[in-house]
Amino acid sequence: MTSFWDSPLSLYSIPAAWLLAYFPQAYKVNLLKQVGGYNNLEPRQNIAKLGSKSGVEEKLKAKIARAEGTHNNGLESFPLFAISVLVANHAGLGHGFINRTAAL
Repeated sequence: MTSFWDSPLSLYSIPAAWLLAYFPQAYKVNLLKQVGGYNNLEPRQNIAKLGSKSGVEEKLKAKIARAEGTHNNGLESFPLFAISVLVANHAGLGHGFINRTAAL
Protein backbone atom coordinates (compact mmCIF):
# COMPACT_ATOMS: atom_id res chain seq x y z
CA MET A 1 0.00 0.00 0.00
CA THR A 2 1.41 3.37 -0.98
CA SER A 3 1.63 6.20 1.48
CA PHE A 4 -0.26 9.44 1.06
CA TRP A 5 3.10 11.24 0.98
CA ASP A 6 4.27 9.11 -1.94
CA SER A 7 1.73 10.71 -4.27
CA PRO A 8 2.72 13.71 -6.44
CA LEU A 9 1.65 16.37 -3.92
CA SER A 10 4.46 18.62 -5.09
CA LEU A 11 2.38 19.60 -8.11
CA TYR A 12 0.01 21.41 -5.74
CA SER A 13 2.91 23.56 -4.58
CA ILE A 14 3.03 25.31 -7.96
CA PRO A 15 -0.30 27.17 -7.69
CA ALA A 16 0.34 27.65 -3.96
CA ALA A 17 3.66 29.38 -4.68
CA TRP A 18 2.02 31.56 -7.32
CA LEU A 19 -0.71 32.56 -4.88
CA LEU A 20 1.77 33.26 -2.07
CA ALA A 21 3.61 35.70 -4.33
CA TYR A 22 0.49 37.90 -4.42
CA PHE A 23 -0.09 38.21 -0.65
CA PRO A 24 2.53 40.98 -0.26
CA GLN A 25 0.89 42.85 -3.15
CA ALA A 26 -2.49 42.80 -1.42
CA TYR A 27 -0.81 43.96 1.80
CA LYS A 28 0.92 46.81 -0.05
CA VAL A 29 -2.32 47.93 -1.71
CA ASN A 30 -4.09 47.98 1.67
CA LEU A 31 -1.31 50.08 3.20
CA LEU A 32 -1.37 52.49 0.26
CA LYS A 33 -5.14 52.85 0.49
CA GLN A 34 -4.82 53.72 4.19
CA VAL A 35 -2.57 56.67 3.39
CA GLY A 36 -4.61 57.61 0.33
CA GLY A 37 -1.83 57.02 -2.14
CA TYR A 38 -3.05 54.12 -4.27
CA ASN A 39 -3.60 54.90 -7.95
CA ASN A 40 -4.90 52.02 -10.07
CA LEU A 41 -4.28 53.91 -13.33
CA GLU A 42 -0.52 54.13 -12.71
CA PRO A 43 0.25 51.38 -10.19
CA ARG A 44 4.00 51.42 -10.87
CA GLN A 45 4.18 55.06 -9.78
CA ASN A 46 2.59 54.49 -6.36
CA ILE A 47 5.87 54.11 -4.48
CA ALA A 48 7.48 57.13 -6.19
CA LYS A 49 4.47 59.34 -5.42
CA LEU A 50 4.42 58.12 -1.83
CA GLY A 51 8.05 59.22 -1.40
CA SER A 52 7.16 62.83 -2.19
CA LYS A 53 4.02 62.81 -0.03
CA SER A 54 4.33 64.63 3.26
CA GLY A 55 2.73 63.40 6.46
CA VAL A 56 3.55 59.72 5.89
CA GLU A 57 5.96 58.10 8.34
CA GLU A 58 9.26 56.84 6.96
CA LYS A 59 8.67 53.51 8.71
CA LEU A 60 5.42 53.04 6.76
CA LYS A 61 7.11 54.01 3.49
CA ALA A 62 9.82 51.42 4.15
CA LYS A 63 7.21 48.77 4.97
CA ILE A 64 5.39 49.44 1.69
CA ALA A 65 8.66 49.30 -0.26
CA ARG A 66 9.54 45.96 1.40
CA ALA A 67 6.12 44.55 0.51
CA GLU A 68 6.65 45.55 -3.11
CA GLY A 69 10.11 43.98 -3.12
CA THR A 70 8.77 40.77 -1.61
CA HIS A 71 6.06 40.59 -4.27
CA ASN A 72 8.62 41.14 -7.05
CA ASN A 73 10.95 38.50 -5.60
CA GLY A 74 8.11 35.98 -5.50
CA LEU A 75 7.20 36.63 -9.12
CA GLU A 76 10.82 36.48 -10.27
CA SER A 77 11.57 33.18 -8.54
CA PHE A 78 8.27 31.48 -9.44
CA PRO A 79 9.19 30.28 -12.97
CA LEU A 80 12.36 28.56 -11.78
CA PHE A 81 10.51 26.92 -8.90
CA ALA A 82 7.62 25.72 -11.08
CA ILE A 83 9.89 24.30 -13.77
CA SER A 84 12.06 22.59 -11.16
CA VAL A 85 9.05 20.82 -9.67
CA LEU A 86 7.76 19.78 -13.09
CA VAL A 87 11.16 18.50 -14.25
CA ALA A 88 11.69 16.57 -11.01
CA ASN A 89 8.32 14.88 -11.43
CA HIS A 90 8.96 14.13 -15.08
CA ALA A 91 12.42 12.72 -14.32
CA GLY A 92 10.85 10.19 -11.99
CA LEU A 93 12.49 11.25 -8.74
CA GLY A 94 10.84 9.90 -5.61
CA HIS A 95 7.62 11.71 -4.80
CA GLY A 96 8.46 11.80 -1.10
CA PHE A 97 11.73 13.63 -1.84
CA ILE A 98 10.09 16.08 -4.24
CA ASN A 99 7.25 16.76 -1.82
CA ARG A 100 9.64 17.55 1.03
CA THR A 101 11.83 19.73 -1.19
CA ALA A 102 8.87 21.64 -2.64
CA ALA A 103 7.52 22.27 0.86
CA LEU A 104 10.70 24.11 1.82
